[in-house]
Amino acid sequence: MSGELARDADIENAKRKHKDWQKHFREVAYSFIKSGKYFTAEDIVEVTGLPSGDVGMNKNNVVGAMMNSIVREGNITRVGYTKSRRRTSHAKQASVWSRKTERTAKKCPTCGR
Repeated sequence: MSGELARDADIENAKRKHKDWQKHFREVAYSFIKSGKYFTAEDIVEVTGLPSGDVGMNKNNVVGAMMNSIVREGNITRVGYTKSRRRTSHAKQASVWSRKTERTAKKCPTCGR
């Protein structure tokens, strides 16, 4: 299995868990997107909390899976990186996201809007 196929399979596995949390994550993410402000996954998690409720290795992979899903929908674009603010993340790089402008957003393949 290629790296991309393995990644996609892991994303789907992570997304099968924590359904209520995922719905809340998506709602919060789209409120950030609609605001037009820059945001990170950490900003969303500050509102939703972590899906497992605790920090630990491979406990919260669904956060990345959800961000990947939202990126693939074509409504946001990475505009840079910043240091993580969560102490447990040890200042790792965090992507900074922004809503795509009409000029850069994907068009609907069906209706062209």
